Amino acid sequence: MNNSKDMSDRLETLLGHYFQSHEPDPAFIAQLRPDLLTTASEIERTRPGFSWNWSRRNWRYAMAAALLLIFGTIIAIGPSRVWAQIEHWLGYAPGLGMVELSGSRALEQPAFHIEGDISFRVEQFVASPSDTLISIRITGLPLNVSPSSGPIYVQWDDPNGRRNGLRMRKAQVIATFPPCPSEECLNMQPDGYDLFLAYEPLPPDVNQIQILWQIYGMVPDAAPTETWTLDISLTQVSNQNAQNLVQPGYSPLSTEDSQHGIKVTVDRVFFDASQTVIDASVLVPEPATLPLPQSVSLSTDTGDLSAPTYFPNDLDINGVLIQENPPATDGAPTLTVWPSRWRFSPVDFQASRMTLSIESINLNYDVQFQFDIETDGDPEVGTLIPLDVSFDVEGFPVHILQARIVMAPAFIQGMTKDVKAIEFTVDSASSADGKRLGAIWFSPYEDQVFVEPSIETLELSIGRIILDLDMIRDGKIRVAVDTVVLEQQGPWVITWDIPQEVD
Repeated sequence: MNNSKDMSDRLETLLGHYFQSHEPDPAFIAQLRPDLLTTASEIERTRPGFSWNWSRRNWRYAMAAALLLIFGTIIAIGPSRVWAQIEHWLGYAPGLGMVELSGSRALEQPAFHIEGDISFRVEQFVASPSDTLISIRITGLPLNVSPSSGPIYVQWDDPNGRRNGLRMRKAQVIATFPPCPSEECLNMQPDGYDLFLAYEPLPPDVNQIQILWQIYGMVPDAAPTETWTLDISLTQVSNQNAQNLVQPGYSPLSTEDSQHGIKVTVDRVFFDASQTVIDASVLVPEPATLPLPQSVSLSTDTGDLSAPTYFPNDLDINGVLIQENPPATDGAPTLTVWPSRWRFSPVDFQASRMTLSIESINLNYDVQFQFDIETDGDPEVGTLIPLDVSFDVEGFPVHILQARIVMAPAFIQGMTKDVKAIEFTVDSASSADGKRLGAIWFSPYEDQVFVEPSIETLELSIGRIILDLDMIRDGKIRVAVDTVVLEQQGPWVITWDIPQEVD
């Protein structure tokens, strides 16, 4: 059986070759439905008596006519207008990520339980056909107590009085802190915790559920079996209430830019009066991994620039599987698609065009290269060891000039203490062929022990490794180059039209 999403993607790709219009037409969907119903009633009224072969052939014609009607309407109006309407049924919930709105139910207003200083608040509950997503805020816990997702349950009673529940699929707990006016408050206690939870789908006929929090170990004097229980009523998501429940979005067409074999695509845009979220993907050729766009900015035709961006650790991105695209031709590299998401301040609702700009992209490369450092016994702090080590990463030359023995902080067995370490000096050219050397990370040949990085310049990070005397064999220390970061200069610039009205 064909996958409907694949068919949808192929249709969008096909139509995208012919059309560049991006404006949605809110009247289109309203007009399309009666047109199709009128056509269907005409076919039904003129259909003759039953005959298996004849009827099957005529239904084939009817289906073809309906498809032609849809295709003709799309041609007349422009496919991007259709797509803006269809993609409206994708929503975004902060912390949870993208949500399929069709067939979803959601909590209309937050539900909470408060006792003393402790508050347990369910901010979001969205039951989509594929997942049940919950956002919870907990505040007022005692010092040195942090919540776990384990003792939070979703349950309901069926008509026979049996208790049912959902299995958890994914969870993350994030501590939040009050604003910090200076470095003196870096060790302050959290002011609360955000919990983002994903469970298996909730049955479609269940609209009354309970959320249970087993409070033992978190609420003072709580008994081992004591729980706080919230009764939740769910409402079907519709056009009228979608924006109150989750942030609606759209998928613009022809929103991509390719530079140096790296393609950035804007997949979806979510915006309301509080923020703008850009959901994008970065396609890079192997062996590059973990692309991290740098100096990302968003602007509109009204001239308003959004505030600095930050990368949200949403639940749907946390632990996401990276997609691999096999090479199109023999000898071509395998391409991998990495998700990216940025949040910006809200844009002016009078704006009609939006532009995403990326100045450069950091690419990580795993390097299989080892070399030896010659030393006698236990070298003293300040000892310089000349080196002449050269290698290249995807054609970028790297040269290591020397090693030096220093004292550096290291995190070992839960404590930070100063240890003797090896620090390296690199005298390679900082840039070549549009690439810039961003970082080099080393490790002992057999066991990786990292210490704080050495920032030689504002643009280059060079890792250190702990000097362990057991590493010295026959007067030599074997060192491995672990990772090299190269910054690929752009820019990537992507512009699209903003739908003026999304119903």
